[in-house]
Amino acid sequence: MPSPTAQRHAYKEISLPQIRCFCDAIRLGSFKAAAKSLGLSHPTVLSQVHALEHHLGVKLVETHARGCRPTADGRLLAVMVAPLVAGFHSLEHTFQEVRGKEVQRLIVATTPRILVDDLPMCVVEFSKNWPNVQIHFEEMRMEEIPEAVETGKADLGLTTTSSPTPGNAWIAFEPAYELEVVLITPKDHPLARRRRVSARDLAEFPLVNAPPGILDPSVSIALKMLNAFQAEPRRVEVANAAAILRYVEMGFGVGLTLRVPSHLADPKFHERSLSRELGRVKVHLVWRNGSLMMPHARAFADLVKDLLNRKTSQPKTA
Repeated sequence: MPSPTAQRHAYKEISLPQIRCFCDAIRLGSFKAAAKSLGLSHPTVLSQVHALEHHLGVKLVETHARGCRPTADGRLLAVMVAPLVAGFHSLEHTFQEVRGKEVQRLIVATTPRILVDDLPMCVVEFSKNWPNVQIHFEEMRMEEIPEAVETGKADLGLTTTSSPTPGNAWIAFEPAYELEVVLITPKDHPLARRRRVSARDLAEFPLVNAPPGILDPSVSIALKMLNAFQAEPRRVEVANAAAILRYVEMGFGVGLTLRVPSHLADPKFHERSLSRELGRVKVHLVWRNGSLMMPHARAFADLVKDLLNRKTSQPKTA
């Protein structure tokens, strides 16, 4: 039987429930939300966090009117333990897959445009190499993807969002590939007949893109500075990539879309790359920091990077 001294030392050791309560409280911004997430009572979460603070001898979490936030020491601890907690969350799933008793499934969060325009060939090649893996795509807005990965709703994400929220230790961004900014016009449009076209020329013709639909903040700012959204009459504003192509085809104006440089141009349109002036849009892989990465997830990510960074045919530059 352990001695009373040993029992006291065991009681004072940092426990996994303490770490999980602390991490969920600061990740979700309140003890109440952490309790709901963990299936525990509010007092239990509080007591676990207080026990952790008592053991370390520092204040880790401070409350405010809308919930709670980490102190400087709390942020330091979160950075240190986030990978450990993420690894623990994925342990059971990883263990069962390795034992072969669970159907291997890969959940990818991404935007409809990336799914339809960028990934089809990647999915075909991946299915040849990993026939026993089912890919489930969660389609969502780009700003929703990091949260989906952080909360475990997706194994990985693909988004044009470039970086996590400052101080967020739960997710990591990895460069995947780049997209050209391509001007789309009907084949008989005046811009199609010009020998050279610059981004400044966009101010002369209605642009069907809705300003919030431009998928990169720097591109949106540059277009506004060039008065690209001022030409009249602007009878249509759309954000969806397929809708942009459709309304350009119908003659409502010109459009900007994003394209993998190696992908072939659409023969229905005249296309010019404006990336020399507007830059390229970067697509990032999003991972949960510290989670146990399954081989098929890493293989899919590497395949995307390999196939979509190949340099073959490119849209005509202005």
